[in-house]
Amino acid sequence: MLKDERLIKICEILQKEKFVTVEKLSEILYFSRPTIRRDLAILEKDGRITRSHGGAIIKSEGEADVPIGFRRGKKHAEKLNMCREAVKLIKENNVIFIDGSTTAQGIAGLLSENMNLTVVTNSMSVCDILSKKNIRTYCTGGRLIPESGAFAGFSAEEFIRGFNADIMFFSSSALSLDGVISDYSEAENSLRRVMLKSSRVKVFMCDETKFGKTSAFVLSDTDKVDFIITDADLPEDFPCAGDKVTVVRQS
Repeated sequence: MLKDERLIKICEILQKEKFVTVEKLSEILYFSRPTIRRDLAILEKDGRITRSHGGAIIKSEGEADVPIGFRRGKKHAEKLNMCREAVKLIKENNVIFIDGSTTAQGIAGLLSENMNLTVVTNSMSVCDILSKKNIRTYCTGGRLIPESGAFAGFSAEEFIRGFNADIMFFSSSALSLDGVISDYSEAENSLRRVMLKSSRVKVFMCDETKFGKTSAFVLSDTDKVDFIITDADLPEDFPCAGDKVTVVRQS
């Protein structure tokens, strides 16, 4: 197991258990206690955990920006399947917004060069992927947020206001059970609001780990988006849990 894989696994264990000792992590992962302690020191420095009483406590996503490497590693297959469903909504000659979320980034790799598309994004990863394709791509620029590899800020928002998008693909860190979409990044959320106002069709992509959660900054209610793509059933009484929701299950 590589170090990055081990760090992701530790985060997954802590998400489930909330508190785990160094000894238990050592037994689960088959690595020495000194190695686990070094891993925990890295995670604590990145703001993902707090070390306590011979182990570690997970921080909630509302407490700290989650480094992009960890977010990319979570539910990768499920996110890719959601992206495969999302690209079915794209039509010839569309202008597309893709936000800086790791969930929506997978769309870039699935785009067809034969559809004469225009992509506008604040994601460094999306720009990197599309630089290898013959797809017209615009980057917002602005202030770089290292934790997410995304741009935000006033200049990025002004750049977005210069476009009319046919469709927007976005995600967030939290979806409450009363249908409120929120996120822990104030700057990225502010940019998403501008994207929402400048796009005709809004597509929200959300995996089940975000259900029933809230983050500090409210983005939108689900009744203001056109499609919700997820990997698990929403509660029956969830707002707008009707035709606009598509559940993509693992095969």
